[in-house]
Amino acid sequence: MQIKMTARLSKMVKLPNSFQTLVQTPAPDQYSQPSTFKVISDRQLGQPGDEVQLTLDLRAWVRHKQYVEKGTGLEKEFWDQQLIFSVLDCEPANKSAPSVRAAS
Repeated sequence: MQIKMTARLSKMVKLPNSFQTLVQTPAPDQYSQPSTFKVISDRQLGQPGDEVQLTLDLRAWVRHKQYVEKGTGLEKEFWDQQLIFSVLDCEPANKSAPSVRAAS
């Protein structure tokens, strides 16, 4: 699934074959926290504080996990959701700077 997102770059980590970047989207109102996502790209998307328009490939899966609660001995279960956002394209939100293409 592909999605578009306008976000502010927050923190970047260089890994051997990719960059992981934390991005924040605007809060829906003045009383809410902004959403934060980790995106993966082949190259650096910009500098912290830059606002960008991202085109992302979203992959997700859910794992069912069971465990025994130590205090009660009861069997419990939960669903662990994993999301991966891979950057397909990154453009400055103001459109005046050059685009960074990031194939994944």
